[in-house]
Amino acid sequence: MTLGKRIAARRRALGWSQNELARRAEVNHPTLYKIEADQRLNPSISVVVRVARALGTTAEALYGLERDEARLYVEGNKLSMLVDVRPLGRKVNDAARSRAQAFVTTALER
Repeated sequence: MTLGKRIAARRRALGWSQNELARRAEVNHPTLYKIEADQRLNPSISVVVRVARALGTTAEALYGLERDEARLYVEGNKLSMLVDVRPLGRKVNDAARSRAQAFVTTALER
């Protein structure tokens, strides 16, 4: 499920219109529409965080991440994701495992 579909599902579960969520999250309605329709695939983290707070959830949950699987953080206006790769270490050889001990960051551009 995409970010937009998760937002739409949560909004509908609360019985809110797009206008209501846009108002509560202080986001333009056209922006919210584009995110929900998957026309805007990389919205800014500030928008995602405001939408998540309005929906009573977290940005991680809207991105479909498990609580212990990843953490989102902001560096300037770039959203990054810190991913724990330790579970992957069990599936790779010892040389690769030593490289996988640290966390991997993946930048999600605006």
